[in-house]
Amino acid sequence: MLAYLACTAPRRQPREKLANLLWGSHFETQARQNLRQSLVRLRRILGQDSILSDDNDVWLAPGLIDCDAARFETLIVEGSQRRWPRPPISTAIRC
Repeated sequence: MLAYLACTAPRRQPREKLANLLWGSHFETQARQNLRQSLVRLRRILGQDSILSDDNDVWLAPGLIDCDAARFETLIVEGSQRRWPRPPISTAIRC
């Protein structure tokens, strides 16, 4: 769960989605209980303010974990928004 929250940060994740993703083979009541127990354990290890939640969503505190996959995705988006002059393909391919 921590890895998933880190890679999707800073977006909030619905509790129902997390429960289904991690414990989809269990009954809904058991999946929700497992989610609550996991959140308690993670908060005990990382600190009470590390994982934030409300009745519907769960998310990591800003800046808690730097996920390289999330950073890579951000760089892709930033790069696609820039209009860098690109050299002709012939300069990139040397025959």
